[in-house]
Amino acid sequence: MNFTLGLQRFEQDAIELLKLLEPIDGYYVAFSGGKDSLNILMTALKNNILLDEIVVYYPFAMEKMFNNKELDSNNLYSEVEFSAKPILKMLENRLDPRTKIRFQDIGETTN
Repeated sequence: MNFTLGLQRFEQDAIELLKLLEPIDGYYVAFSGGKDSLNILMTALKNNILLDEIVVYYPFAMEKMFNNKELDSNNLYSEVEFSAKPILKMLENRLDPRTKIRFQDIGETTN
């Protein structure tokens, strides 16, 4: 049994649905730099799906504690520093000029 054709059809159906439901201003993408959000971002770019905004959420205070020698998954900020930021920098010329990139501090809470 060939599952590849089924997956390709599923992917094409998802892309067609995204285009059909595309908001006038484009989609909002929360980007971590991980493989799931990267796949969503690259699929949108490859298929000319407009992105209004790409947002990377992380506590800004982590930047002060960042240890660039510690590359394991316990170093949560490493995904931002070693993946999200470089990928967005690399892709900035491929993005639609209307697409905004924002880094959002989630370390501060308001009550």
